[in-house]
Amino acid sequence: MVLGAGRRTGAGNTANAQPQCRTRRRSRHSPIRVWLVDERRLLRSALRMLLDQAVEVLVVGDSEGNDLVPAEMVRACPDVVVVHLPCRDRSRLAMIRELRGRMPAAKFLLLTDRSDPPLWGEALQSGTAGIVLTHESPAVLVKAIATVQAGDLWLERALLAQTLAALTHPSHSGTGRDIPSLTAREQTILNHVAAGRSNKQIARHLGRSDITVRHYLTALFAKCGTGSRCELLAFAYRHGLCEPIGESRPDGC
Repeated sequence: MVLGAGRRTGAGNTANAQPQCRTRRRSRHSPIRVWLVDERRLLRSALRMLLDQAVEVLVVGDSEGNDLVPAEMVRACPDVVVVHLPCRDRSRLAMIRELRGRMPAAKFLLLTDRSDPPLWGEALQSGTAGIVLTHESPAVLVKAIATVQAGDLWLERALLAQTLAALTHPSHSGTGRDIPSLTAREQTILNHVAAGRSNKQIARHLGRSDITVRHYLTALFAKCGTGSRCELLAFAYRHGLCEPIGESRPDGC
């Protein structure tokens, strides 16, 4: 039986205490725990059946995606939350922002029916780690889940360019943060991230280890006041730290 969010579960708990996700260490061989959010029960069931065929994924629950955050989702501590984003519905983005505070280790992947770069730009700023169009195959969705769980960004190259370009309209001073000064190596790493490359791809290109690349990314997050690759890219494009993607020029924007 699933306990309600306000039910007392032990001594010292208050009636209105919110459940919190306890940080879990995932082993390399354990499946990626996934939670599905879609207002349509039939499609949630169909998506669950499709994902259940992938050995690398374990669907631990699903919910409708209304304004309330299900307590059982937080307790389940999913690695990745797959959220269907209805056309022009920004309420899901507010839900993602709330969930990031309660499940800081979770990654968020959007499923959407149509291209909407301005809305997707908002999604990236809200902490979304990837966007998949619903015309894609189940295999693409599984790959996207694995990619965002590993800490990388999932978005087709052309769509990434359109989405981040939507953030570059003259609002470079919009956040009130100081624009940081980057070292040459940090700028190179940022350019590779903007080109859609994963940590492993960046490491191979630079002849460095994955750990070294992660250290540089951590420094970039700290300098820019961001907590994810998506937020970093949104910040970088809005403040002119990198130009919109055309042909990839990873050693100089």
